[in-house]
Amino acid sequence: MVELSIFLAAIRPQNWRALYDSMSRSSNTNREFEMIFVSPYDLPENMKGLPNVKLIKDFGCPSRCYQLGLLACEGEYVIPAVDDGIFTANSSIDLAFQFLESMSPSKKNMVVFKYNEGLEQIKKLSAKLRRDHAKVRSDPNFWRLGFWFHNPPYTDINCTIAPDDYFLIMSGLMNREFLLELGGFDCQFEHLGIGMVDFSIRVQNAGANTVLGEEFMALTTEWNGEHLPIEQAQSEHDIPLFIQIYSDPASSKRSNIDIDNWKQAEEKWSRRFK
Repeated sequence: MVELSIFLAAIRPQNWRALYDSMSRSSNTNREFEMIFVSPYDLPENMKGLPNVKLIKDFGCPSRCYQLGLLACEGEYVIPAVDDGIFTANSSIDLAFQFLESMSPSKKNMVVFKYNEGLEQIKKLSAKLRRDHAKVRSDPNFWRLGFWFHNPPYTDINCTIAPDDYFLIMSGLMNREFLLELGGFDCQFEHLGIGMVDFSIRVQNAGANTVLGEEFMALTTEWNGEHLPIEQAQSEHDIPLFIQIYSDPASSKRSNIDIDNWKQAEEKWSRRFK
């Protein structure tokens, strides 16, 4: 029986085998897991035949791909991940399961992962800036929504109804049944940046019991032309949509949505595929 499903919206097949192989860095307990890639691209030759790897071919936006990945999961627990990095060598997934075991049993228990986005960019900073960056990210408040709404990059987003003590959940160890009841990810948001802020609010409005875990991925890919559709989606669509939704006081209790909302998203994401 699969215990853990890791799913991702994936556009970098050259990275997939390294990501798969790095799973042992974060979990060395022979845990039964599957890895689900939702992507317009085929599996690399060196991954074909791996029994715990699934590929779902889809040309939709990242949030639609996340939703399809969640729906394909078979594990009791799930982790949304990305394909521009590898798992860190700190047994963070094993530690997350230990956190869950120490909590009172509930399908709403959730371990929020830290992850170090922009590792290559951080390396280029001065020594002082690197220290400051690491210092901020080691502060648990960095992972709170209040920090993100009062500091870059989201200072231009008005979201007074998002409680400051809510975690920013970009990934985590989560119960699959709870996420399905929540409706998963809102595919009105094209990309996962702002979409995961919405997810963070909804999942905690639904009563998630959250604890902060360890860093679980190091993201190493340089930002390049493949990110242009993402930047456009966030600035032209997702941020205005977020402001529109959360300017309504009724959204302060926003939680469960339709699990089939992915069907309303474009089958072929026009920002990336013409």
